[in-house]
Amino acid sequence: MQISLTLWFSIVIRLSELEPATADDSVQFKIVGGTVTEIARTPYQVSLRLKQIDRQQFGRGHICGGTVISQRLVVTAAHCLYDGRSRNMRSPNDFVIIMGNSLLQIRSVLMQQYNVQKLMSHPQYNPTNLQNDIALLFINGFVPWKSIVRALPLARVTAVVGTPCLISGWGSTINGGTSSQTLQSATVPVISQTDCSAKYGYISAAQLCAGYMSGGIDSCQGDSGGPLQCHNTLVGIVSFGRYCAAQDSPGVYTNVVYYVDWIKQMNRSLDYSYYSGDVRTVVCSKLAVLAIFVAVVRY
Repeated sequence: MQISLTLWFSIVIRLSELEPATADDSVQFKIVGGTVTEIARTPYQVSLRLKQIDRQQFGRGHICGGTVISQRLVVTAAHCLYDGRSRNMRSPNDFVIIMGNSLLQIRSVLMQQYNVQKLMSHPQYNPTNLQNDIALLFINGFVPWKSIVRALPLARVTAVVGTPCLISGWGSTINGGTSSQTLQSATVPVISQTDCSAKYGYISAAQLCAGYMSGGIDSCQGDSGGPLQCHNTLVGIVSFGRYCAAQDSPGVYTNVVYYVDWIKQMNRSLDYSYYSGDVRTVVCSKLAVLAIFVAVVRY
C-alpha cells in the first residue's frame, strides 16, 4: 500500500499518542456505545500515564488502560510501552499508574498512584501484526487489598463464542475523539476466530475477537491495554481494531490464556522484597486521608 507524505505525517502524529505503526491507518489501537460506570464495578482497572505530561495536568498523561493481576503486577498491551516516534520501548520512569479512580482528571481520596520499577514486554511482540501484544509492569509498592483496588484472576480457558464480556476504560466514545473524562464500560460477546479472520485476514489462536458485527459498541483509542473480563476472569487485553464500533470490524484482543505460563515465569523472576519507600508513603497518605474523613463523619 502506497502511503502519501501527508498521510505518513498524520500517522506519526498519532504515534506520538502511543499508537504503533501499521500499514493501514484505519486500524485503531484501542468505549464506544458504553455507559458511565464506577471504579468499584471494575476495581482492577488502571490508567497508565506518561508521568511528565500528567505532572503538568492530572489526567492528560493517560495513554492506555491496564489490569491489576497481583499486589505488584499490572498487565497491559505491549504497544502501550513504545514511543510512537522512535519505536523504542520507554523506560519505567516514564510511566505512572493510577488505580482506584473513576474520573480521568479529578483525584479521589480512594486513588492510589504508583511509579513503575520494571517493564516486561513479551520477547516475541511484533509491532507490525501485533502478535504477542502483552506486557507486564512491576510497580514500586504493594497494593493494599483493604482498599478499593482488587486483582482480576487470569483466565484458564478461552471464553467460548457468544460469551458476554465486559470492557472498560477512559478511551474515546467516538472514533477519533478525545479521551472520556469518566470511566466507561460495555458488554460485548466473543466472536469466532473464523468470522474474525474473515474480516481481518488472519487472527492467531493467541488472539481473540469480541464485539458486534453490526457495530455500535466497541473499545476505542485510549482503551488499549485494558481488560476484556469474562466470568470475573481476565480473558483478553485490548489490542487493536479497524476504526471503532464500525460494522464488520470487531475488536481484537490478546488471548490471555496463551500467556499464563509466561506471566508466571516473569513473576518468579521478580524481587518482591524491594520497593521504593516513597511510593508506599503516597499510598498510605491517601488511606490516612480517608480514615480521617471517616472519623470526622462518624464524630
